[in-house]
Amino acid sequence: IVFFQTIEFLDICIINNSINMQITQMVISRNPIIEKSLPDIDYTDCFSCRFISNESIHLESIVRFFLDSQTWWSKNLMRLRNILVKPFGLQTDSEFQPIINFSKGKMAGFFKVLEINEEEVHLLASDKHLDACLSIIMSKINNCYEVSIITTVYFHNTLGHVYFFFIKPFHKLIVKSMLSRMINHFSKDQ
Repeated sequence: IVFFQTIEFLDICIINNSINMQITQMVISRNPIIEKSLPDIDYTDCFSCRFISNESIHLESIVRFFLDSQTWWSKNLMRLRNILVKPFGLQTDSEFQPIINFSKGKMAGFFKVLEINEEEVHLLASDKHLDACLSIIMSKINNCYEVSIITTVYFHNTLGHVYFFFIKPFHKLIVKSMLSRMINHFSKDQ
């Protein structure tokens, strides 16, 4: 996460004791974990949300909620996606592993856990058309939380470019929707 973003986050949480609970698209800095996991980066985005909670929240809870909570419309989009990509030999959700634990090298859904610590987890989904890295980063100051979701994609071939061209608008909608649900789930009225 960019250094200036952290300073702004400190100002909001400590000085004002208030927080803007909306989702914002962020500019991201370089991340060595992602860079060593992908041979090149063809696409990246970062969406972030901030919320206040009187409960102590751990990164694993954030990641589980993010990966397990889908809206009815995003579930239906995934069903349609699975039908459309099956003839091309791409992974479908019938191949996904249930989320049991978050340990380096283990599977979490269709993602492999690359790295995990108290503040961030990096997940990788590989298929024959593209590799997608999902990084979930959590910052906490007192009872103020900031969660950032970084998506990084490397295309293996033309199919990857075509696939992502059609998926990208839905990807952005789904990430924003899941962050919004996260705010509602974890934040407490102040």
